[in-house]
Amino acid sequence: MTNNVEVHKEESRNLFQESIEYDQDTLVFPTNNPAFSFLELPEEILYIKKLSGIIKLQKQSTFFHETYIGKDSKIHTFLDPPSCFISNSTYNIFQCKILTIRTLTHQNALKKVIHFDLDTKKYPFSEDENWVVGGFIGICVPNLKNSVDEIFKLLNISEEEANKEIIFETQNNQWSTFWSNISSQKFKTTQRNIMTWMVDIQSIPPKKALLRLLAEYATNPLDRKVLFFLCSKEGKDLIS
Repeated sequence: MTNNVEVHKEESRNLFQESIEYDQDTLVFPTNNPAFSFLELPEEILYIKKLSGIIKLQKQSTFFHETYIGKDSKIHTFLDPPSCFISNSTYNIFQCKILTIRTLTHQNALKKVIHFDLDTKKYPFSEDENWVVGGFIGICVPNLKNSVDEIFKLLNISEEEANKEIIFETQNNQWSTFWSNISSQKFKTTQRNIMTWMVDIQSIPPKKALLRLLAEYATNPLDRKVLFFLCSKEGKDLIS
Protein backbone atom coordinates (compact mmCIF):
# COMPACT_ATOMS: atom_id res chain seq x y z
CA MET A 1 0.00 0.00 0.00
CA THR A 2 2.79 2.45 0.91
CA ASN A 3 4.57 1.84 -2.40
CA ASN A 4 1.37 2.54 -4.36
CA VAL A 5 0.85 5.82 -2.50
CA GLU A 6 4.39 6.91 -3.29
CA VAL A 7 3.93 6.07 -6.96
CA HIS A 8 0.78 8.20 -7.15
CA LYS A 9 2.56 11.09 -5.42
CA GLU A 10 5.43 10.86 -7.90
CA GLU A 11 3.01 10.79 -10.86
CA SER A 12 1.22 13.83 -9.45
CA ARG A 13 4.49 15.75 -9.12
CA ASN A 14 5.48 14.83 -12.66
CA LEU A 15 2.36 16.48 -14.06
CA PHE A 16 3.85 19.89 -13.31
CA GLN A 17 7.04 21.72 -14.17
CA GLU A 18 8.58 24.06 -11.64
CA SER A 19 8.26 27.53 -13.15
CA ILE A 20 8.73 29.95 -16.04
CA GLU A 21 10.62 33.19 -15.52
CA TYR A 22 10.09 36.33 -17.59
CA ASP A 23 12.25 39.32 -18.41
CA GLN A 24 10.83 42.83 -18.17
CA ASP A 25 7.84 42.84 -20.53
CA THR A 26 6.06 45.80 -22.08
CA LEU A 27 2.74 44.03 -22.56
CA VAL A 28 -0.63 45.75 -22.73
CA PHE A 29 -4.10 44.23 -22.75
CA PRO A 30 -5.84 44.94 -26.10
CA THR A 31 -9.06 46.93 -25.94
CA ASN A 32 -10.56 45.43 -29.10
CA ASN A 33 -10.44 41.75 -28.10
CA PRO A 34 -13.62 40.56 -26.31
CA ALA A 35 -11.84 37.46 -24.97
CA PHE A 36 -9.70 39.55 -22.62
CA SER A 37 -12.75 41.45 -21.35
CA PHE A 38 -14.67 38.20 -20.82
CA LEU A 39 -11.89 36.65 -18.71
CA GLU A 40 -11.60 39.77 -16.51
CA LEU A 41 -7.86 39.17 -16.17
CA PRO A 42 -6.03 41.05 -13.41
CA GLU A 43 -3.57 43.62 -14.70
CA GLU A 44 -0.91 42.07 -12.46
CA ILE A 45 -0.43 39.38 -15.14
CA LEU A 46 1.46 41.93 -17.24
CA TYR A 47 4.12 42.33 -14.54
CA ILE A 48 4.44 38.80 -13.16
CA LYS A 49 8.08 37.69 -13.33
CA LYS A 50 7.59 34.04 -12.42
CA LEU A 51 4.83 31.47 -12.96
CA SER A 52 4.93 28.21 -11.03
CA GLY A 53 3.12 24.88 -11.01
CA ILE A 54 2.53 24.92 -14.76
CA ILE A 55 1.09 21.67 -16.06
CA LYS A 56 3.33 19.71 -18.41
CA LEU A 57 2.46 18.94 -22.00
CA GLN A 58 0.64 15.65 -22.33
CA LYS A 59 2.11 12.95 -24.52
CA GLN A 60 0.68 13.06 -28.03
CA SER A 61 -1.77 10.23 -28.63
CA THR A 62 -3.54 11.32 -31.84
CA PHE A 63 -1.99 11.75 -35.28
CA PHE A 64 -2.96 12.94 -38.78
CA HIS A 65 -1.50 11.15 -41.81
CA GLU A 66 -1.88 12.12 -45.44
CA THR A 67 -3.56 9.66 -47.78
CA TYR A 68 -1.96 8.77 -51.09
CA ILE A 69 -4.70 10.60 -52.99
CA GLY A 70 -5.37 13.43 -50.56
CA LYS A 71 -8.62 14.25 -52.33
CA ASP A 72 -11.38 16.59 -51.22
CA SER A 73 -13.66 14.29 -49.27
CA LYS A 74 -17.38 14.13 -49.93
CA ILE A 75 -18.17 12.27 -46.72
CA HIS A 76 -18.40 15.29 -44.45
CA THR A 77 -21.89 16.49 -43.65
CA PHE A 78 -23.70 18.24 -40.82
CA LEU A 79 -26.68 15.89 -41.11
CA ASP A 80 -25.07 12.47 -40.75
CA PRO A 81 -22.17 11.49 -38.49
CA PRO A 82 -19.14 9.94 -40.20
CA SER A 83 -19.06 6.16 -40.54
CA CYS A 84 -16.09 5.88 -38.15
CA PHE A 85 -18.32 7.35 -35.47
CA ILE A 86 -20.44 4.21 -35.37
CA SER A 87 -18.12 1.59 -36.85
CA ASN A 88 -18.09 -0.54 -33.69
CA SER A 89 -21.57 0.23 -32.46
CA THR A 90 -24.30 -2.43 -32.23
CA TYR A 91 -26.92 -0.05 -33.59
CA ASN A 92 -26.92 2.66 -36.21
CA ILE A 93 -27.58 6.29 -35.33
CA PHE A 94 -31.20 7.24 -35.93
CA GLN A 95 -32.20 10.79 -36.82
CA CYS A 96 -35.33 11.82 -35.01
CA LYS A 97 -37.25 15.04 -34.68
CA ILE A 98 -37.32 16.89 -31.35
CA LEU A 99 -40.99 17.54 -30.58
CA THR A 100 -40.75 19.52 -27.34
CA ILE A 101 -38.08 20.61 -24.87
CA ARG A 102 -38.56 21.88 -21.34
CA THR A 103 -36.21 22.53 -18.42
CA LEU A 104 -36.99 20.67 -15.21
CA THR A 105 -34.58 22.61 -12.98
CA HIS A 106 -34.57 26.27 -12.02
CA GLN A 107 -32.68 28.86 -14.04
CA ASN A 108 -29.62 29.08 -11.77
CA ALA A 109 -29.22 25.35 -11.16
CA LEU A 110 -25.62 24.14 -11.25
CA LYS A 111 -26.64 21.06 -13.25
CA LYS A 112 -29.61 21.44 -15.56
CA VAL A 113 -32.10 18.66 -16.21
CA ILE A 114 -33.90 18.90 -19.55
CA HIS A 115 -36.91 16.90 -20.72
CA PHE A 116 -37.03 15.95 -24.42
CA ASP A 117 -39.94 14.52 -26.37
CA LEU A 118 -38.54 12.70 -29.42
CA ASP A 119 -40.39 11.37 -32.44
CA THR A 120 -39.31 7.71 -32.70
CA LYS A 121 -42.31 6.38 -34.65
CA LYS A 122 -40.11 5.30 -37.56
CA TYR A 123 -37.27 3.89 -35.47
CA PRO A 124 -36.15 0.57 -37.05
CA PHE A 125 -36.40 -1.87 -34.15
CA SER A 126 -34.39 -5.06 -34.53
CA GLU A 127 -35.71 -8.45 -33.40
CA ASP A 128 -33.69 -8.49 -30.17
CA GLU A 129 -34.30 -4.84 -29.30
CA ASN A 130 -36.85 -3.61 -26.79
CA TRP A 131 -37.16 -0.30 -24.99
CA VAL A 132 -38.09 -0.43 -21.31
CA VAL A 133 -38.42 2.07 -18.47
CA GLY A 134 -35.01 2.81 -17.00
CA GLY A 135 -33.13 2.30 -20.26
CA PHE A 136 -30.88 4.93 -21.76
CA ILE A 137 -29.91 6.35 -25.15
CA GLY A 138 -26.96 8.28 -26.50
CA ILE A 139 -27.35 11.59 -28.32
CA CYS A 140 -24.97 12.67 -31.09
CA VAL A 141 -24.97 16.42 -31.68
CA PRO A 142 -22.67 18.12 -34.22
CA ASN A 143 -20.93 21.37 -33.41
CA LEU A 144 -22.29 24.46 -35.12
CA LYS A 145 -20.79 25.04 -38.56
CA ASN A 146 -19.92 28.67 -37.91
CA SER A 147 -18.10 27.65 -34.69
CA VAL A 148 -16.09 25.01 -36.55
CA ASP A 149 -15.30 27.49 -39.33
CA GLU A 150 -14.10 30.04 -36.74
CA ILE A 151 -11.72 27.49 -35.20
CA PHE A 152 -10.28 26.64 -38.61
CA LYS A 153 -9.85 30.36 -39.30
CA LEU A 154 -7.96 30.87 -36.03
CA LEU A 155 -5.75 27.85 -36.84
CA ASN A 156 -5.10 29.11 -40.40
CA ILE A 157 -6.61 25.92 -41.86
CA SER A 158 -8.16 26.57 -45.27
CA GLU A 159 -11.50 25.20 -46.43
CA GLU A 160 -9.68 22.91 -48.86
CA GLU A 161 -7.39 21.55 -46.15
CA ALA A 162 -10.27 21.06 -43.71
CA ASN A 163 -12.19 18.97 -46.25
CA LYS A 164 -9.23 16.93 -47.50
CA GLU A 165 -9.33 13.24 -46.71
CA ILE A 166 -6.74 12.19 -44.10
CA ILE A 167 -5.96 9.17 -41.96
CA PHE A 168 -6.69 9.76 -38.28
CA GLU A 169 -4.86 7.56 -35.77
CA THR A 170 -5.25 7.20 -32.02
CA GLN A 171 -2.70 5.44 -29.83
CA ASN A 172 -2.32 4.32 -26.23
CA ASN A 173 -6.02 3.49 -25.92
CA GLN A 174 -6.97 7.16 -26.00
CA TRP A 175 -10.13 8.82 -27.36
CA SER A 176 -12.32 5.81 -26.63
CA THR A 177 -15.57 7.72 -26.10
CA PHE A 178 -17.05 6.69 -29.43
CA TRP A 179 -16.16 3.01 -29.47
CA SER A 180 -17.31 0.08 -27.40
CA ASN A 181 -13.87 -1.53 -27.41
CA ILE A 182 -11.16 0.63 -25.85
CA SER A 183 -8.27 0.28 -28.27
CA SER A 184 -6.18 2.21 -30.75
CA GLN A 185 -7.97 3.28 -33.92
CA LYS A 186 -7.01 4.27 -37.47
CA PHE A 187 -9.49 5.39 -40.12
CA LYS A 188 -10.08 7.81 -43.00
CA THR A 189 -11.88 11.04 -42.23
CA THR A 190 -11.41 14.82 -42.53
CA GLN A 191 -10.42 17.54 -40.10
CA ARG A 192 -13.91 18.99 -40.54
CA ASN A 193 -15.50 15.69 -39.54
CA ILE A 194 -13.32 15.53 -36.44
CA MET A 195 -14.11 19.09 -35.36
CA THR A 196 -17.81 18.70 -36.18
CA TRP A 197 -18.56 15.36 -34.56
CA MET A 198 -15.69 14.19 -32.36
CA VAL A 199 -14.57 17.22 -30.32
CA ASP A 200 -16.73 18.85 -27.65
CA ILE A 201 -16.21 22.59 -28.09
CA GLN A 202 -19.48 23.82 -26.57
CA SER A 203 -20.60 22.08 -23.38
CA ILE A 204 -17.53 22.41 -21.13
CA PRO A 205 -14.81 25.06 -20.74
CA PRO A 206 -11.31 24.20 -21.99
CA LYS A 207 -9.16 22.19 -19.58
CA LYS A 208 -5.67 23.15 -18.46
CA ALA A 209 -4.12 20.51 -20.73
CA LEU A 210 -5.56 22.28 -23.79
CA LEU A 211 -4.51 25.73 -22.55
CA ARG A 212 -0.99 24.38 -22.00
CA LEU A 213 -0.91 23.03 -25.56
CA LEU A 214 -2.11 26.37 -26.96
CA ALA A 215 0.54 28.18 -24.91
CA GLU A 216 3.26 25.97 -26.38
CA TYR A 217 2.45 27.10 -29.93
CA ALA A 218 1.27 30.67 -29.32
CA THR A 219 3.46 33.22 -31.12
CA ASN A 220 2.00 36.40 -29.62
CA PRO A 221 3.91 37.20 -26.38
CA LEU A 222 0.80 38.41 -24.54
CA ASP A 223 -1.34 35.45 -25.61
CA ARG A 224 1.44 33.08 -24.62
CA LYS A 225 1.88 34.60 -21.16
CA VAL A 226 -1.87 34.69 -20.46
CA LEU A 227 -2.23 31.03 -21.48
CA PHE A 228 0.67 30.00 -19.26
CA PHE A 229 -0.86 32.05 -16.44
CA LEU A 230 -4.22 30.26 -16.80
CA CYS A 231 -2.59 26.83 -16.44
CA SER A 232 -0.27 27.86 -13.60
CA LYS A 233 -0.58 27.87 -9.82
CA GLU A 234 -1.00 31.64 -9.86
CA GLY A 235 -3.97 31.50 -12.26
CA LYS A 236 -5.83 28.56 -10.73
CA ASP A 237 -8.61 30.74 -9.31
CA LEU A 238 -9.55 32.01 -12.76
CA ILE A 239 -9.77 28.61 -14.41
CA SER A 240 -11.22 26.49 -11.59
